[in-house]
Amino acid sequence: MASGRNVKFGAFIRSIREEREFGLREMAKKIGISPTYLVKVERDEFSPPAEDKVRKIVEIFAIDLDELMALAWKISSHLSGIIKEHPRELVALLRTTKGMTADNVAKLIRETEKSREFSCAALSDVHIKTLYPTLFEDSGFKRTQNNEAV
Repeated sequence: MASGRNVKFGAFIRSIREEREFGLREMAKKIGISPTYLVKVERDEFSPPAEDKVRKIVEIFAIDLDELMALAWKISSHLSGIIKEHPRELVALLRTTKGMTADNVAKLIRETEKSREFSCAALSDVHIKTLYPTLFEDSGFKRTQNNEAV
């Protein structure tokens, strides 16, 4: 998807609609908006539609939701929920990526995913053994006097 900074939401929607040979009325009907409104959005005379309509556009054209939401200058409700869980930390993380190349950001993501997978696997093993020690009695799993896993 062309997510360059100079691409506007309406122009992108119009170009992909025409490229995929969708009629204006047909697309408006599938999205659940009037053809007049769609024309004005495509001309960037109106703001991009609400998230539910953007999601329908994503479904119609099988394109990336996050990129289309970014073109619409919106954040999906899913991402908004994630950000609300740890706002300071996630804002700090986003700020650290400023100026990074797309390749460097992708590398950071891969490293984070590896770290997360390792942490989750290690944590779940420890938690299972701590919560259910009787499952591991025969396997040599032991506890200290303070009831800590050894």
